[in-house]
Amino acid sequence: MRRATLGALLAAAVVVGAWAPRADRDAFAQSTAAPSIELSASQAGLKGVVGHWWFLDRDLDRFLGAYADLGVTTVRIAVDWWQIEPEEGRRDFSKTDRLFGALLERGIEPVPVYATIPPWASANPGRCRERTLACEPDLAKLAAFEVTAVELVGRYPRVVRWEFWNEPEMWPGMADPAAFQPWHRAFYRAAKTANPEARVALSTLVGWERVARMDTDLPFDAVTMHSFEDERADPIHTVRLRKLRAELLARGRDVPIWLTEYGWDDWLDDAGRAETIRWVMEWLRANPYVELAHYHMLHDTDDPETCCYGLLGPPPDLRPKPLAYEAFRSHVVRP
Repeated sequence: MRRATLGALLAAAVVVGAWAPRADRDAFAQSTAAPSIELSASQAGLKGVVGHWWFLDRDLDRFLGAYADLGVTTVRIAVDWWQIEPEEGRRDFSKTDRLFGALLERGIEPVPVYATIPPWASANPGRCRERTLACEPDLAKLAAFEVTAVELVGRYPRVVRWEFWNEPEMWPGMADPAAFQPWHRAFYRAAKTANPEARVALSTLVGWERVARMDTDLPFDAVTMHSFEDERADPIHTVRLRKLRAELLARGRDVPIWLTEYGWDDWLDDAGRAETIRWVMEWLRANPYVELAHYHMLHDTDDPETCCYGLLGPPPDLRPKPLAYEAFRSHVVRP
């Protein structure tokens, strides 16, 4: 894809955020400040960011500082079954304890997405060890999965919004609804057993096209959708979001939508990204059935696949994209 020029403002930007010296933060605020746009308490979920655990684990303090500076309220964070239970019955929650604890301590809600299959729970362990996406779930391990899910959800009573799986359409072992639904039902049962207040979202990439293939009695408390649109006219697939809402209501399922990933690659320069963020926030405020929205993601990476979606540049500098950063920050949640 075309590399967009970020312009002189980005080149001259200072490193800011709660991790930077106060003088730098003040200079940044004075040079890029935009009028604050107030979000009500019911709109607080719109100030979410996607936070991959491997990035958070490596740079936790700097990420927490950026979240605080941006006014982030929720962080969608992967919880990998293969990581917490690499061998059947041997569970390690040290990473989730650290990351969830650090977020909750600062008043930021983790929104975990539980996914991946450890090789011991796969029908193709050899291939599964080579490539995570290739893992096919073994139904004989469904009971073991449910036991672990009960322990996981029960361990974090303050975490009440959970998403089961990430983009199942992209996983050969989960793409078929007949294969996916037993695992979703098991996670739903486990979550409600561990915490009756827990809410579990049905995960999709594309929205209604996926939900329409599910059994009508499948339990869920929300539906997730992702949007990575390259059309400037509809930057978050609003047509799909509206269709998903209308079809859910037609089925008698008045549940919220969680837009758990939205963002744009380097075809948007800093000014375009800022303008688009403002447009998206206005649309979301006008459509309250979208309960959560998570910008993907906080920073750029060195991976060509995920390079340039961030509000910050890549490590080690994590230099803000000034206009986009301020556009997101300017939406302020009021009590």
